[in-house]
Amino acid sequence: MKKPLTLDGVEFVPISPKLAVIRLVLVAILLGLPTLLLIFLAVFLTPWIWIPAGAFIVALTWAALLIPRQVRAKGYATAEGDLIIRSGFIFRKLISVPYGRIQYVDIHEGPLQRLVGLATVQLHTASVQTQAVVKGLTTSQATQLRDLLVANGISEMSGL
Repeated sequence: MKKPLTLDGVEFVPISPKLAVIRLVLVAILLGLPTLLLIFLAVFLTPWIWIPAGAFIVALTWAALLIPRQVRAKGYATAEGDLIIRSGFIFRKLISVPYGRIQYVDIHEGPLQRLVGLATVQLHTASVQTQAVVKGLTTSQATQLRDLLVANGISEMSGL
């Protein structure tokens, strides 16, 4: 039986596992620091603070287990007439953007991404609802994907 959201003959390119490192660092900052503060307060002030500290510990553990799996579930494929983006571990999503619909392509690098050599490719179409973003690509992969999308977009738009 065929798995849902899989396509015959389409080989997905996985994104870099360095994206999981970036996300784990952000979670450690956003959840880890308040957790440490709550634990400190629970030890030195009142044991009642262990309740929110426990909630933060559960959230931190859940994120640490979920983020690497989410990153492994992401990928993209260049098919004959469109770009296919796969994402989601619990809630799976498959986006297909025809090359002829692409108006322009952006490459973004944040400070943490630049530190580990990653970039994000974002496609823009005439539809504002298009959420075609490929995060976690190496800078060389991002440049190659952008060049491929622009070249295929120009050839597909020739009939318009």
